[in-house]
Amino acid sequence: MSPSPPRVLPLVLQVEHLRRIFSKLNPDLDPQRIDWDITGKGPLDPTAPYSENHQNMENAYPQYKWFETSKDRAETKEQAIEEYADFLDYLLGLAVIPEAREEMKPVLEKALSDYKYRTERDIEKTTLRKTVKKLEEQLLEAKRTGKTQTEIIKKEIPKIKKETERPKIPKPRLLPPPPETCPIEGTHLSLLTRIPVKGPVRLTEEEESFRQAMHLPTLTEEITWIDVPPTLKVWVCEAPTPHYFERSADGRLIQRTQEYLYKKILREAAKLRKITAPLPTLPSIGLPPTHRPTPPVVLSFQRWLRQIKNMYFTEYAKLSEEGRKNMRDEYEKWVSNNIRGLFK
Repeated sequence: MSPSPPRVLPLVLQVEHLRRIFSKLNPDLDPQRIDWDITGKGPLDPTAPYSENHQNMENAYPQYKWFETSKDRAETKEQAIEEYADFLDYLLGLAVIPEAREEMKPVLEKALSDYKYRTERDIEKTTLRKTVKKLEEQLLEAKRTGKTQTEIIKKEIPKIKKETERPKIPKPRLLPPPPETCPIEGTHLSLLTRIPVKGPVRLTEEEESFRQAMHLPTLTEEITWIDVPPTLKVWVCEAPTPHYFERSADGRLIQRTQEYLYKKILREAAKLRKITAPLPTLPSIGLPPTHRPTPPVVLSFQRWLRQIKNMYFTEYAKLSEEGRKNMRDEYEKWVSNNIRGLFK
């Protein structure tokens, strides 16, 4: 057990280092768009070490780059877990009463396990840290004033237990078993691997192209057996006049005609074989294509500042009134010259 608290880099120095990393990995972006608040109102935690705040910034602004490689990210997470373990070890040492220490030890082990779980999955850890930090402050106060630690631990330990409880994942809703008899005839249902179809069946142009690409015969008045793709499930009853069914998402039987199943099989088989329908041919109208001039593209004032003057808008706002007026005049002159050049 550590006799003294782990050293934490002041938040001001953490912010300075994080700013340098942001500017290095995102050279074209203005650091002013990031919330660097050091009072605890933003993503930065004043009580957290640098490794944890580095992750907090990435979680708050995932659209920006915060680590050079995935190896750097993994090493930062490992460092944060080690630093938190050192902090909990120091916290256990604050409990001078053996009974209190024995009560705290399993709870702090659970807190470390939960911290590791949250760190590896990029889950928010600020509330957990604040809850444990409050226990540290009260133990230090008791040590300084001579108060008993038993009441403090009995009051704060349930809060840590509640914070480290992971939400229970609800059990998946089990669908009722599918009925094994035909809802029309009451006869037994069986799964088909082939279905009998006879013509004539009217196909769309797309469906006909699928049939030809898979070299299936044209349907006639004689029965033709068509294989059912493995991604489709078709049931049939054993009645003299069989009925064909599919199942909905909730397991209900839906009656289908043989023509409907035949067309669905064509489309599903074409999807599995990655067969696409030919594009329709557009009739030619005999006129030459019309070439229209491309309209000129003019940069907005802010994009002109960034791309032409290499200046951020915040830097422009700091100019004097006369300087801003001169910059506006120069932009209008640039726009006028560029548009005139496009139409020469």
